[in-house]
Amino acid sequence: MGNIREALKRIDIVIKEKGEKLDLSYLDLTTEDFNLLFPVIIKYLPDIKELDISCTMISELPPGISELTSLEKLDVTSNPISEFPPGICNLTNLRVLIMEMNSLTKLPPQIENLINLEEFRVAHNHIEELPPEISKLTRLKALDVSGNPISEFPPGICNLTDLRELIMQNNNLTELPPQIGNLISLEEFRIANNHIEELPPQIGNLINLKRFFAYNNKLKSINREDLEKLEDLENIDLTGNPLDDETRSWLGGEFREMVESNRMKPDEYKENLQRLYQENAQDKIDWIEGLKGKNFVVREVDKNVKVPGIYVLSHFLNNSPRDMGKFQPFYDKALKYCMDEIYNAPDEVSQNILIQTIAVSLGNCSTPVRDFLTRKVISISQKAPGLFDPEIVDLLITREALKKEVWKQKIIQFGSKAEGVEIMEGLLNSLFIEGAEKRSLIKIKGKIKIKGKIKGEEQYFPSVSANEPFAFSQVKKEDIVPFAKICCKTDKGGEPLVDKDGYYELDFVRIKAIKEKFMAENLLIFSEVEEYIAKFNNDFNKELKENYADLFSLDLNENELKSLNIENRSEELRILFRKAGSGESRETVYNKYFKKIIEEINQIAENHKEEINKKAPTQEELKNICVPLNSLKGKNLTGKKKSSFKKSKGIKRP
Repeated sequence: MGNIREALKRIDIVIKEKGEKLDLSYLDLTTEDFNLLFPVIIKYLPDIKELDISCTMISELPPGISELTSLEKLDVTSNPISEFPPGICNLTNLRVLIMEMNSLTKLPPQIENLINLEEFRVAHNHIEELPPEISKLTRLKALDVSGNPISEFPPGICNLTDLRELIMQNNNLTELPPQIGNLISLEEFRIANNHIEELPPQIGNLINLKRFFAYNNKLKSINREDLEKLEDLENIDLTGNPLDDETRSWLGGEFREMVESNRMKPDEYKENLQRLYQENAQDKIDWIEGLKGKNFVVREVDKNVKVPGIYVLSHFLNNSPRDMGKFQPFYDKALKYCMDEIYNAPDEVSQNILIQTIAVSLGNCSTPVRDFLTRKVISISQKAPGLFDPEIVDLLITREALKKEVWKQKIIQFGSKAEGVEIMEGLLNSLFIEGAEKRSLIKIKGKIKIKGKIKGEEQYFPSVSANEPFAFSQVKKEDIVPFAKICCKTDKGGEPLVDKDGYYELDFVRIKAIKEKFMAENLLIFSEVEEYIAKFNNDFNKELKENYADLFSLDLNENELKSLNIENRSEELRILFRKAGSGESRETVYNKYFKKIIEEINQIAENHKEEINKKAPTQEELKNICVPLNSLKGKNLTGKKKSSFKKSKGIKRP
């Protein structure tokens, strides 16, 4: 019932705002629930353009879905849908259809009716073949059928000459047809984790191809002339193929830069293991070789794919930090500790969990691996305090604390997660990299002279990003000021101070507070301030439960909700502690603040006294949420809303 209520609220908001997008994702709606809600959607939102019902429990769509003729985007990802809903085929204005991670076994011939479809994703279903009618979707620009048991390349795809992105990873393909050369608009082609033994010469016709990923196939050789025709190619990953020496040789020459960007060196992990384990390395290598038949989930370009365990660990080892000077032993210790954890795990299940933890940290460059090791060092240092230099660990904690705060405040604007990671590293490098203030790698254009350089006395530490200039170049003008608000000195209005040369100045008091908060929340290490914060959270939560629980069943305004939000109140208290410095004792600051907020909340309760004493809303009153109750076919919405708190004792008097 709670999820129907939440769905009705979302529908109500879209109606009132005259919106074009309805998001019902991540609600535990059953097929029955959605069938009850659907007449409401049809009646009040007939011209909706986007509908998201992903990650629910809907197993089939009502036939009336075809009545949403204005629909341009439909997302039903991660649902137990086993049969393609026929009504979808009548949505001729549909441009984006996402049906990933369902239980579909086939696509209907009527799919050809979706003449305006530009993006179609049906990855991770149980589809064995695509219908010939797929060739009629001539406006298609992106097609993802990865993770399906497709054994033959669907010939109809070769007629989709406007296709820009084709993803067929983790299928059962053994060959590519010569007609693949028809896809002259293709920019990204992914056929990793198949059984393909050779590439047809027509691969050279894909003159607009920029990214080609064919790792973990059975390719023994590649025609050099075919790849040389791909003048726009930027990235190629052929890891995990039994390539002959001749192919490896020329790939390491002319194509070296784009190959190395993906670490296309399948045997390099052995060298890394030999460096870590010396004479004991061969046993480790043999064990990793045995992981070829065991798959793990990794994230690639915002998509989940399954890859063999040997790929996970070889990629992890190959992308670990190297050539780090005096810091190399530091990273090697962390890397060896991770591998020892896996090798010495008590059972296979524990090993698989550890490998999967590494798998989800992988990306298409070394930055995610370095980032993983950095976080691992912090974790290890709590278990083995003497293993790492405590000053370095302290720096890493500070870096992670700042990173978490930036992510939390959502100040970075980015298109993909990979881009966001590099922007983050570019910002943090401004604080931690020696000479960052002199290298002018962050260049800002515009009226406000912000060079993105930050001065302070923080110690220096190597970049987590392997390509510092690239990380700096990813930072946008709009990222700099919000970042400076977090870690630099500000005026009374909260705006970062900037000197005549365009420099910000680090606020070490602010950074210390961010670090202490991180340590309390993630490491359970409490400074005096954070002990008070923990006490406040407990006292405030208890006060709300015992005396103000009824407020949570009311329709409060935004300011009132903020007053009741423990996290907001905790941040306010941290700021007060920081401003007080050594002037007032922390106990005095705490007591004054707690008294003040209780008075505020008691006033809110007084303002809503009549509402609190009212009975549950009547059937007639519930009609005001703008949807007809009779459409819910007997569903009872008159029951009193349950509070997550204990029963209120009433309004507390000051």
